[in-house]
Amino acid sequence: MRQPWQEERKVWSTAMRLDLVRSVVKILDALDYAPDAPHRLRSFRIHLSPLCHAQHELEKCLGLAWGEEIRATAIPELIKQGQQRLEEAVALITMSRDEMAALWRDDYVRANLGTHQRLLNEHSGL
Repeated sequence: MRQPWQEERKVWSTAMRLDLVRSVVKILDALDYAPDAPHRLRSFRIHLSPLCHAQHELEKCLGLAWGEEIRATAIPELIKQGQQRLEEAVALITMSRDEMAALWRDDYVRANLGTHQRLLNEHSGL
């Protein structure tokens, strides 16, 4: 009984990590188009660029195509597929954690997220 629960927990954990990574990438993409974006956003983009690779690896772990949303009804099938690429993706996320936190705390980012909130809400489809 414990094994199926642990496998399901891994899938949901992977899904949450994927949602986090996708959110950061969406924020950076949305703010790229802001006409008055400060130079430090380019720094965030550079430092957080490994997250694009992490997104790709997490999507592969979950058997998703690039950008495809996760359906809760697919979870049992995802459990069967395994978690082979998860360790690399988790390492990339862990490596980027301080920069992600700085992105969330950045005054410009926080002030401009309201402008792009609809885009972010559309993305979050878990």
